Amino acid sequence: HTTMAAPEPFDRRVGSAGLGIVAVSPLYLGDELQGAVAVFHLFNNDFTLVDSIKISTKIDTVTIFFGDLRVSTNVMTENGQRAVGTRVSEEVNAVVLQQGKEYVGNAFVVNENYITRYEPLRNHRGNVVGILYVGARQQAFEDFLNTFRRRVALVALVTILFTFILATPVSRVITRPLKDLQALADTSRKVASGDLNARAPATAGGEVGLLAESFNEMLDTLQATQKQLLQSEKLASLGQLSAGIAHELNNPLATVLLFSDLLRKEKKLPEQTLKDIEIIVSETERCKGIVSSLLDFARQHQVESQDVDLNQLITQVVDTECRHSRYENVDIKQVLDPDLTTIQADPDQIQAVIINLLSNAADAMPDGGIITLRTLEESATQVRFEVQDQGQGISADDQAKLFAPFYTTKPVGKGTGLGLSIVYGIIKMHRGQIEVDSQPGKGTIFTIKLPVKLPGFSNKDQNFVNEPNNTD
Repeated sequence: HTTMAAPEPFDRRVGSAGLGIVAVSPLYLGDELQGAVAVFHLFNNDFTLVDSIKISTKIDTVTIFFGDLRVSTNVMTENGQRAVGTRVSEEVNAVVLQQGKEYVGNAFVVNENYITRYEPLRNHRGNVVGILYVGARQQAFEDFLNTFRRRVALVALVTILFTFILATPVSRVITRPLKDLQALADTSRKVASGDLNARAPATAGGEVGLLAESFNEMLDTLQATQKQLLQSEKLASLGQLSAGIAHELNNPLATVLLFSDLLRKEKKLPEQTLKDIEIIVSETERCKGIVSSLLDFARQHQVESQDVDLNQLITQVVDTECRHSRYENVDIKQVLDPDLTTIQADPDQIQAVIINLLSNAADAMPDGGIITLRTLEESATQVRFEVQDQGQGISADDQAKLFAPFYTTKPVGKGTGLGLSIVYGIIKMHRGQIEVDSQPGKGTIFTIKLPVKLPGFSNKDQNFVNEPNNTD
């Protein structure tokens, strides 16, 4: 008898009947019903299911009740026997058996308290005939909580102790970034006064260090932008000057060339005189070429923009240019991105850029070598085009002046020094960037980044009006 059980059993059959699972299937001979096959599994004193549940779920106790009587359980009595035959408490009886609801909470089971859950078991008619119970010893849970509280208290005590020990070095770590913040503020004041060479110390870690690094990167970008602005202003001023000089020289040169050509056709002149006239004609034509370059440099072009397949344009230029004698010992290798996006650009001007960079690369390799043309998708809004040679390379001093008009590293008579200036102007009119990476003796890489779409470009009239670029 269980002390907390109801006065009377829930089911009068308790003690004389059992709880089990029954399966019945009809048995036919042809179409005639002959009988039935019944299979019955009795839970009374069969501990296989309850022990299996206990092992697999790591729970303390499992019980199957027939009515309010334990018929299969691993709940143990004070004598160490399975508590088969004991009954469920009256409180649980009223909720689970009488009302057909589940019961969750603390319950007294046989001889101690458990954290429990009871579910009603129903027969084929839906009537409550028993209970399935699982429980965990409340004392074990309280022991766990007590152990947890002791460990938390120990951790708190150790933490407080270490806090006192580490207070001094930690305070230094906290105050050091504040000093770096002060240094950053001092640097910003220097920049505000016009000193773009000032840099913030980036010795601190964390957010302050990242802020200092970002501030320095901003200053580097600002300096680079300032240099580009100065370069653009120089090009604009030199363009105006070059236009005036070119127009003034063009007519006299045409006159010299005309009369020199007439003299060259005279048959009675001495051979030496004819040779001298040939030199005059040749040099005059070279001067006209320089004047033409000056006009190209000075002229404010309107970008006649249209959709351009950069890969196709490069292939066309290479097919034409590789026939010239300067590429006799040069192998032009094309590494083109097959998925490159079509861009909006002036194909004639971009072609001039490619030709100029190709010829410069070939001139840098007098003994021959490989020129690599490479395209790739820089981002969703930008493509990249590279021209790489295996030539003599360019010194750091020369790189600083590379895009300046009339500056050239070629021998006298081999270049005007305007080619890269024109290239620079074309790329800037296309809202792009051009960069050079070179070391003496290791070759050179020119990198051009062009936008996929030009601001102000209209597909309707295929025309792009160049506006001042205040960002370069």
